[in-house]
This record gives sequence, structure tokens and C-alpha cells, in this order.
Amino acid sequence: PIRVQLGGKIYSLTETIELPNNTALVGNVAGGSVLEFALALDSVPACHPSGNPVHPGHRCDSQGVGCDCLISAVFGAGNQWGIHNLTLVLSSSPPGAAALWLPPSSSGAKITGLDIQLLQDNITNNAIYYQGAQFEFGHNTITQVGKCWYNGPNNGAHQWGGTNKAAMIADGARGGWIHHNKIYWNCGGWGILDKSERIVLEDNHMQCTEPNNLTNGVIE
Repeated sequence: PIRVQLGGKIYSLTETIELPNNTALVGNVAGGSVLEFALALDSVPACHPSGNPVHPGHRCDSQGVGCDCLISAVFGAGNQWGIHNLTLVLSSSPPGAAALWLPPSSSGAKITGLDIQLLQDNITNNAIYYQGAQFEFGHNTITQVGKCWYNGPNNGAHQWGGTNKAAMIADGARGGWIHHNKIYWNCGGWGILDKSERIVLEDNHMQCTEPNNLTNGVIE
């Protein structure tokens, strides 16, 4: 396996990082490794064949094969990749983007020791979007920091729910272990588990930080 060791500093980024097969991105042992993403509003989503019918908002290739398309700060479409022991900040991005994405082709990913922070107001992003297989997501902290106010015709009416506002989503994922995480959510809920199988949740702490939120945390 290839280990990419980061220094103890802030890395300011405007483009997505794709981790190749058998590669781990690892933060500084002494701490202080921060990946801070400000993704452009016109960012182009990455697309990977899914073999499924095309969903609304997704694209298909020239052969008409279904694709899963998503804008994300970090993703790995291959096997046995990982990211560990660092802070991942999504300060700005297009609506519907995710901090981390495991596409359907992803297998064997390990994500541990992260502090994931979503800073945008009117949060329309996920901390992690699982679609892959045989993954581990453990000992991480997710915090929805930005306010959940919608700048609409009602001049700031609160908007709850919606898949783009959940802290994490499992959509067609297979064989995942989600354990010992802390999730602080204030918007659409801590998670969505949709069309997924063999997903084990163990010793996670989910806490709503918005006292007026009327949802129960799980959207679907």
C-alpha cells in the first residue's frame, strides 16, 4: 500500500482529490493536518457507471448505461483506499456535494480518525455518501457547523429534511461497518439508509444541536 503523509498545516484546495487503488492519505501524527475545500459552484461532477437506471439529476454515457454522478471533496473509485487522522473542512461547494464519496465501484475503503466539518449556511451537503462495498467508517466526528436557514421567498423560513441535508447517506451500499463515530447535526438528520444491505452501525453517538429541529434524525 502507498502511504501519502501530510504535514501539520492547512491545505487550501479548490479541486477534488481522487485517491487511487491501495493508497492512504494520512494526517500528521502530531495533529494539525487540515484539508480545507472551497469547491467552485460550477464544479463538474465525477461520474461512474452504476449499471442501474439513470436517476433524476444523473447522467448516462453514450451507451445509455446508468451513472452515479456526484461532486465531492475526496473520493476513491477503486479498491483498498483510505484517509486517516486529519481534519476535512467543506467551506463552500455546490448544493448536493459531499465531503467524502464512495462510488458504487469503490471497495475496501477505510476512513478513520477524521474531523469532518460542514461550514456553509443553509447546509445542502453530506459529510459522507456511501455507495461502495466492504467499507469501514470509524472513530470520526462529523459536525454540521453552518446554519440551516433557507434563503427563500419566506425570508428565511426554516427548511428541514431533504437528502442533501443529512450528515451521511448510504445509497445502495453493501457490507459497511460504521462505528464509534460522533455526529452533530442541525439540519436534515444524522443519516439516510436507502437501498443498502449488510450495514452495521455500532457505538455511534448522534446528537441534534438545533433545539427547534422537528425531525427524528433518520430521514428514510
